[in-house]
Amino acid sequence: MNVIPIKFSSEFTSAPFIAFVDLQVEHIAKERAYSIQNLDPWISNCKRLLDGVRQLRLPLAHFRQLRSSAFFNKNSDFSQWIEDFRPTANEAIYERQLPSCYSNSSFSDYMNQISQPVMILAGLTADQSCLSTVVEAYHRGHKIIYVSDASSNPGVGSLSEEKSHNIVSHIISLYAKVVTTDEILMKLQSMDLMTLRRYQ
Repeated sequence: MNVIPIKFSSEFTSAPFIAFVDLQVEHIAKERAYSIQNLDPWISNCKRLLDGVRQLRLPLAHFRQLRSSAFFNKNSDFSQWIEDFRPTANEAIYERQLPSCYSNSSFSDYMNQISQPVMILAGLTADQSCLSTVVEAYHRGHKIIYVSDASSNPGVGSLSEEKSHNIVSHIISLYAKVVTTDEILMKLQSMDLMTLRRYQ
């Protein structure tokens, strides 16, 4: 996958907020309309990122869609978390019906209370929830770092999943910084210890 190289500022201006979006069974169940066929490398990268963020004890949240429809229905097993991405007791959960994470009013209010918010975004799907969240954040003046290889989406039209995802990642790069899992983990792990302690 081609990733547009970026340059980070020397330090985050505030504790980065990490968002794991729609890591639900609906996206990995075979023969479902929103199913993604190729699980690697995005699912293993997402897990590495989640483990790394938990180890650093940075603020993170899990987002999921719950709809009144046949897909993402709250009473369906398909709306549940993928096993490796179940939130722990001390992690925030935001639920919504629309693609953008900002459609959850509690999350929107939370971000509006942060001075110069920085959100690191990973999860599913790049062409819907991630793209809509990035565009809305851009218009709110919020900084987004999108972890492209910890995300994916189904194929669009005749395009494969990989080609579709590359195109969507390029579109996202117009509104956000696009990085790899290795790049963001290296940046997070190299944050000054005093900076980290303030947010633990």
